Amino acid sequence: MNSSNDVETEREAQSNPKRKQLSNEQRAAIVQALLERSTKKVLKRGAIYEVARQFDVNRAAIRRVWSRAIESLTDGNVLMDGSSKKSNCGRKKKNFQQQISSILDIPLNQRGTIRSTSAALGIPVATLHARLKEGQIRSHTNAVKPFLTEQNVKARLEFCLKHVQMESKMFNEMMDVIHVDEKWFYMTQNMRRYYLVSDEEEPHRTTKSKRYSTKVMFLAAVAHPHWDTRRNQCFDGKLGILPFITI
Repeated sequence: MNSSNDVETEREAQSNPKRKQLSNEQRAAIVQALLERSTKKVLKRGAIYEVARQFDVNRAAIRRVWSRAIESLTDGNVLMDGSSKKSNCGRKKKNFQQQISSILDIPLNQRGTIRSTSAALGIPVATLHARLKEGQIRSHTNAVKPFLTEQNVKARLEFCLKHVQMESKMFNEMMDVIHVDEKWFYMTQNMRRYYLVSDEEEPHRTTKSKRYSTKVMFLAAVAHPHWDTRRNQCFDGKLGILPFITI
Protein backbone atom coordinates (compact mmCIF):
# COMPACT_ATOMS: atom_id res chain seq x y z
CA MET A 1 0.00 0.00 0.00
CA ASN A 2 2.82 2.38 0.86
CA SER A 3 4.64 1.62 -2.38
CA SER A 4 1.57 2.53 -4.45
CA ASN A 5 1.24 5.81 -2.54
CA ASP A 6 4.92 6.59 -3.14
CA VAL A 7 4.51 5.96 -6.87
CA GLU A 8 1.42 8.19 -7.00
CA THR A 9 3.28 10.88 -5.05
CA GLU A 10 6.17 10.80 -7.51
CA ARG A 11 3.77 11.07 -10.45
CA GLU A 12 2.04 14.12 -8.95
CA ALA A 13 5.37 15.76 -8.17
CA GLN A 14 6.52 15.25 -11.76
CA SER A 15 3.25 16.65 -13.16
CA ASN A 16 3.58 19.72 -10.90
CA PRO A 17 7.19 20.89 -11.27
CA LYS A 18 6.48 24.24 -9.57
CA ARG A 19 5.05 23.36 -6.17
CA LYS A 20 3.29 25.98 -4.10
CA GLN A 21 5.34 27.06 -1.10
CA LEU A 22 3.06 26.81 1.92
CA SER A 23 3.42 29.08 4.91
CA ASN A 24 3.31 27.78 8.47
CA GLU A 25 -0.22 29.13 8.87
CA GLN A 26 -1.38 27.26 5.76
CA ARG A 27 0.30 24.06 6.98
CA ALA A 28 -1.42 24.39 10.34
CA ALA A 29 -4.77 24.87 8.61
CA ILE A 30 -4.15 21.79 6.45
CA VAL A 31 -3.27 19.67 9.50
CA GLN A 32 -6.40 20.89 11.28
CA ALA A 33 -8.55 20.04 8.25
CA LEU A 34 -7.01 16.54 8.10
CA LEU A 35 -7.54 15.97 11.83
CA GLU A 36 -11.22 16.71 11.36
CA ARG A 37 -11.31 13.97 8.70
CA SER A 38 -9.36 11.36 10.70
CA THR A 39 -10.00 8.83 13.44
CA LYS A 40 -7.08 7.81 15.66
CA LYS A 41 -4.51 9.20 13.19
CA VAL A 42 -6.14 7.32 10.29
CA LEU A 43 -7.56 9.49 7.52
CA LYS A 44 -10.97 8.81 6.11
CA ARG A 45 -11.34 7.80 2.51
CA GLY A 46 -11.02 10.78 0.16
CA ALA A 47 -9.74 13.13 2.91
CA ILE A 48 -6.50 14.00 1.12
CA TYR A 49 -8.37 14.72 -2.12
CA GLU A 50 -10.88 16.99 -0.35
CA VAL A 51 -8.20 18.97 1.48
CA ALA A 52 -6.11 19.28 -1.71
CA ARG A 53 -9.12 20.74 -3.52
CA GLN A 54 -9.87 23.05 -0.59
CA PHE A 55 -6.36 24.56 -0.42
CA ASP A 56 -5.56 24.27 -4.16
CA VAL A 57 -2.50 22.09 -3.48
CA ASN A 58 -1.54 18.77 -5.04
CA ARG A 59 -2.15 15.62 -3.04
CA ALA A 60 1.56 14.86 -2.72
CA ALA A 61 2.06 18.04 -0.69
CA ILE A 62 -0.92 17.18 1.54
CA ARG A 63 0.56 13.74 2.21
CA ARG A 64 3.92 15.26 3.14
CA VAL A 65 2.32 17.71 5.54
CA TRP A 66 0.28 14.94 7.17
CA SER A 67 3.21 12.52 7.49
CA ARG A 68 5.43 15.19 9.10
CA ALA A 69 2.65 16.15 11.49
CA ILE A 70 2.17 12.50 12.55
CA GLU A 71 5.92 12.07 13.02
CA SER A 72 6.12 15.14 15.24
CA LEU A 73 3.18 13.86 17.29
CA THR A 74 4.80 10.42 17.62
CA ASP A 75 8.05 12.00 18.87
CA GLY A 76 6.11 13.86 21.55
CA ASN A 77 6.37 17.29 19.95
CA VAL A 78 3.63 19.80 19.25
CA LEU A 79 1.33 18.78 16.40
CA MET A 80 2.66 21.28 13.88
CA ASP A 81 4.33 20.90 10.51
CA GLY A 82 6.73 23.74 9.71
CA SER A 83 8.51 24.39 6.48
CA SER A 84 11.65 22.30 6.02
CA LYS A 85 13.29 25.13 4.09
CA LYS A 86 15.46 27.64 5.89
CA SER A 87 15.36 31.38 5.36
CA ASN A 88 18.48 31.43 3.20
CA CYS A 89 17.70 28.52 0.92
CA GLY A 90 18.10 28.04 -2.77
CA ARG A 91 20.84 29.00 -5.17
CA LYS A 92 22.72 32.11 -4.20
CA LYS A 93 22.49 35.09 -6.51
CA LYS A 94 25.61 35.68 -8.55
CA ASN A 95 27.27 39.04 -8.13
CA PHE A 96 27.37 40.93 -11.42
CA GLN A 97 27.80 44.34 -9.81
CA GLN A 98 31.19 44.88 -11.45
CA GLN A 99 29.76 44.22 -14.92
CA ILE A 100 26.73 46.44 -14.23
CA SER A 101 29.05 49.25 -13.08
CA SER A 102 31.04 49.03 -16.33
CA ILE A 103 27.95 49.78 -18.43
CA LEU A 104 29.07 53.42 -18.62
CA ASP A 105 32.10 52.34 -20.63
CA ILE A 106 29.95 50.76 -23.36
CA PRO A 107 29.01 53.02 -26.31
CA LEU A 108 25.36 54.00 -26.52
CA ASN A 109 24.93 52.36 -29.93
CA GLN A 110 25.63 49.00 -28.25
CA ARG A 111 23.03 49.60 -25.54
CA GLY A 112 19.94 49.80 -27.70
CA THR A 113 18.37 46.49 -26.59
CA ILE A 114 18.59 44.11 -23.65
CA ARG A 115 20.24 41.48 -25.83
CA SER A 116 22.95 43.77 -27.23
CA THR A 117 23.63 45.24 -23.79
CA SER A 118 23.97 41.80 -22.20
CA ALA A 119 26.34 40.72 -24.98
CA ALA A 120 28.50 43.81 -24.42
CA LEU A 121 28.54 43.26 -20.64
CA GLY A 122 29.09 39.51 -20.89
CA ILE A 123 26.17 38.55 -18.64
CA PRO A 124 23.00 36.53 -19.41
CA VAL A 125 19.96 38.28 -20.84
CA ALA A 126 17.72 37.02 -18.02
CA THR A 127 20.12 38.38 -15.41
CA LEU A 128 20.20 41.81 -17.02
CA HIS A 129 16.40 41.82 -17.28
CA ALA A 130 16.19 40.98 -13.56
CA ARG A 131 18.48 43.90 -12.75
CA LEU A 132 16.19 46.09 -14.86
CA LYS A 133 13.19 45.06 -12.77
CA GLU A 134 15.17 45.64 -9.57
CA GLY A 135 15.94 49.19 -10.67
CA GLN A 136 19.73 48.87 -10.98
CA ILE A 137 19.43 49.92 -14.62
CA ARG A 138 16.62 51.74 -16.39
CA SER A 139 15.33 52.07 -19.92
CA HIS A 140 15.24 55.47 -21.59
CA THR A 141 13.55 56.55 -24.82
CA ASN A 142 15.58 59.30 -26.41
CA ALA A 143 14.12 61.68 -29.00
CA VAL A 144 16.20 63.85 -31.30
CA LYS A 145 15.97 67.53 -30.38
CA PRO A 146 16.19 70.32 -32.95
CA PHE A 147 19.53 72.06 -33.12
CA LEU A 148 19.01 75.73 -32.37
CA THR A 149 21.56 78.38 -33.24
CA GLU A 150 21.84 81.65 -31.37
CA GLN A 151 19.74 83.33 -34.07
CA ASN A 152 17.04 80.68 -33.69
CA VAL A 153 16.91 81.11 -29.93
CA LYS A 154 16.77 84.90 -30.28
CA ALA A 155 13.97 84.73 -32.86
CA ARG A 156 11.89 82.40 -30.69
CA LEU A 157 12.40 84.57 -27.65
CA GLU A 158 11.35 87.69 -29.55
CA PHE A 159 8.24 85.92 -30.80
CA CYS A 160 7.27 84.99 -27.24
CA LEU A 161 7.89 88.51 -25.96
CA LYS A 162 5.54 89.92 -28.60
CA HIS A 163 2.68 88.05 -26.95
CA VAL A 164 3.43 89.12 -23.39
CA GLN A 165 1.50 91.96 -21.79
CA MET A 166 4.15 94.02 -20.05
CA GLU A 167 1.70 95.61 -17.58
CA SER A 168 0.28 92.35 -16.21
CA LYS A 169 3.29 90.14 -17.09
CA MET A 170 0.90 87.62 -18.63
CA PHE A 171 0.63 86.09 -22.08
CA ASN A 172 -1.80 87.54 -24.55
CA GLU A 173 -4.95 85.48 -25.16
CA MET A 174 -4.14 85.57 -28.91
CA MET A 175 -7.77 86.04 -29.93
CA ASP A 176 -6.72 87.76 -33.15
CA VAL A 177 -4.06 85.20 -34.18
CA ILE A 178 -4.59 82.43 -36.72
CA HIS A 179 -2.28 79.40 -36.63
CA VAL A 180 -1.53 77.84 -40.03
CA ASP A 181 0.30 74.57 -40.64
CA GLU A 182 0.61 72.04 -43.45
CA LYS A 183 0.69 68.25 -43.37
CA TRP A 184 1.49 65.58 -45.98
CA PHE A 185 -0.78 62.54 -46.27
CA TYR A 186 -0.43 59.41 -48.40
CA MET A 187 -3.44 58.71 -50.58
CA THR A 188 -3.16 54.99 -49.83
CA GLN A 189 -0.97 52.45 -48.08
CA ASN A 190 1.02 49.66 -49.66
CA MET A 191 -0.60 47.10 -47.37
CA ARG A 192 -4.18 47.34 -46.18
CA ARG A 193 -6.37 44.89 -44.27
CA TYR A 194 -10.01 44.45 -45.21
CA TYR A 195 -12.74 42.20 -43.86
CA LEU A 196 -14.76 40.61 -46.64
CA VAL A 197 -17.63 38.16 -46.80
CA SER A 198 -16.84 34.60 -47.89
CA ASP A 199 -17.87 35.04 -51.54
CA GLU A 200 -16.82 38.70 -51.97
CA GLU A 201 -14.26 39.50 -54.66
CA GLU A 202 -10.92 40.69 -53.39
CA PRO A 203 -10.21 44.39 -54.20
CA HIS A 204 -7.62 45.09 -56.89
CA ARG A 205 -5.52 48.17 -56.11
CA THR A 206 -2.85 49.56 -58.43
CA THR A 207 -0.27 52.30 -58.31
CA LYS A 208 2.45 53.47 -60.65
CA SER A 209 5.15 53.11 -58.02
CA LYS A 210 5.01 51.37 -54.65
CA ARG A 211 8.07 53.28 -53.64
CA TYR A 212 6.68 56.75 -54.36
CA SER A 213 3.04 56.77 -53.33
CA THR A 214 0.78 59.67 -54.21
CA LYS A 215 0.74 62.31 -51.51
CA VAL A 216 -1.50 65.27 -50.88
CA MET A 217 -0.77 68.31 -48.75
CA PHE A 218 -3.48 69.82 -46.54
CA LEU A 219 -3.39 73.30 -45.12
CA ALA A 220 -4.99 73.62 -41.68
CA ALA A 221 -5.96 76.90 -40.02
CA VAL A 222 -7.10 77.20 -36.40
CA ALA A 223 -7.65 80.05 -33.94
CA HIS A 224 -8.36 80.50 -30.25
CA PRO A 225 -11.87 79.24 -29.31
CA HIS A 226 -14.06 82.03 -27.96
CA TRP A 227 -17.64 83.22 -27.67
CA ASP A 228 -18.98 84.84 -30.84
CA THR A 229 -21.13 87.72 -29.67
CA ARG A 230 -22.37 88.50 -33.20
CA ARG A 231 -23.70 84.99 -33.83
CA ASN A 232 -24.44 84.36 -30.15
CA GLN A 233 -22.68 80.99 -30.15
CA CYS A 234 -19.32 79.43 -29.23
CA PHE A 235 -16.65 79.41 -31.92
CA ASP A 236 -14.56 76.20 -31.70
CA GLY A 237 -11.55 77.76 -33.43
CA LYS A 238 -11.57 75.42 -36.46
CA LEU A 239 -11.29 77.48 -39.63
CA GLY A 240 -10.80 74.62 -42.07
CA ILE A 241 -8.53 72.03 -43.67
CA LEU A 242 -7.97 72.57 -47.40
CA PRO A 243 -6.09 70.44 -49.96
CA PHE A 244 -3.08 72.44 -51.06
CA ILE A 245 -1.08 70.38 -53.57
CA THR A 246 -0.92 66.83 -54.87
CA ILE A 247 2.21 64.88 -55.83
